[in-house]
Amino acid sequence: MTFRLNRSATIGMFWTFKEERTHMETTQIEVQAMRMLADDDFLALNSRLNRPNIFEAVNLGHAEIRHSAFIAWLADPSNPHGLEDLFLRRLIAELFKENPNRGFASLAADDLTDVNVIRESESNIDLLIRTRDDRLALCLENKVFAGLHDHQLDKYHRYVEGAYGDKRFRLYVFLTPDGHEPPEDECDDSDAWMTFSYPGLAGILESLKPYANERTCICIEDYIDVLKKENIMADDELDELAKKLYARYRDVFDLVNERCSDQSGVEGHLRNLYLEVLNEYRREGLIADCSPMDFTGKYLSFHTKAMDEYLHNDRTRPGTWGNPSDTYHYWVYPPLLKPTINLELGPLGQPDWIIRLMENVRRVAGGKNKPISPHSKYRTPKKITTDIDATDAMNVDDLPDDKDIQGKLRKAIDEMLRFETGILGGLRPSV
Repeated sequence: MTFRLNRSATIGMFWTFKEERTHMETTQIEVQAMRMLADDDFLALNSRLNRPNIFEAVNLGHAEIRHSAFIAWLADPSNPHGLEDLFLRRLIAELFKENPNRGFASLAADDLTDVNVIRESESNIDLLIRTRDDRLALCLENKVFAGLHDHQLDKYHRYVEGAYGDKRFRLYVFLTPDGHEPPEDECDDSDAWMTFSYPGLAGILESLKPYANERTCICIEDYIDVLKKENIMADDELDELAKKLYARYRDVFDLVNERCSDQSGVEGHLRNLYLEVLNEYRREGLIADCSPMDFTGKYLSFHTKAMDEYLHNDRTRPGTWGNPSDTYHYWVYPPLLKPTINLELGPLGQPDWIIRLMENVRRVAGGKNKPISPHSKYRTPKKITTDIDATDAMNVDDLPDDKDIQGKLRKAIDEMLRFETGILGGLRPSV
């Protein structure tokens, strides 16, 4: 969801809230609000969020098909972006950096101008890029926040292997906001797929700006900007501005959040139901903590004392989730309309002895995930379905009873906690 600031609407909003607060509280908040509206940081944030953006004009958002369309446009050397095959070669180079044992480094230096770029028309693959000779077939599956289904990666892999088995290099790329690996229950051969992230994609695009023509450069800037606004990738500058403003005008933002945050609608209602359950478990001591993990609240996380102790989750080191970072998370994993409960390990940046403990968890959990290495970003050794499915709900009235939804969530969390007890019971407390 893209946040918008509007001076007149904001002023009117606080007058609307006047009757809901005591006169003294309202007056104090109004004074803070008026100061905020004249604050240079507020004006900078307002300007930043309201810059015209061509991708917002076409409602790019989380629409995977539109992201894929822009990537396909850049990947096709015949398009008038001025990059020829540079985007494709840079993508291959970045993939090779993370996968040096796959042996396709020479492609990054090859002439790849003679390629076909095909979208959605071959076995419903998001993006298929193939040279007209026998060198390359690159299959890219793009997931913004939606999940995999019906073992689609396995289907795409079988199709490409069958149709383009004569190609010397057949590359399979799974593109997601955070670069996570395909879940084992939705992919029989996750080792075949190389993971890539939207921040990695943005890094490639930034590096190409000096070589692109003027119009393409503007498109690249707009595209990276919308990735940040839609929370598909982090924006340190925007986060810093928001933190400064919240520290100065906490009462104003708390009031706005209380009265105007998007708690209406199906996702907002479900999010509140899920948080109620997590806080209930926290109060009962069944979990150690719980919290939303991003601005949109789509990612709800929790931890347990037992897993904190085993994985030494002291949050003093940088890692997969920033600096400081956790060593793992349990997630109520989006989409909130059809969530799963995931155990996700974060090896990136952790010392070897922590990674050995994570590898113990992965090994005892079973499944088909490949061994954890210091270069791994994420590993998901366990994923439990909740049986909650609100994908057809148009409004809150279409949802099942709240108690039914929360009961399904509790059942899945309880199963995950039993899983934790089982695996930790068979592991030594330290290495």
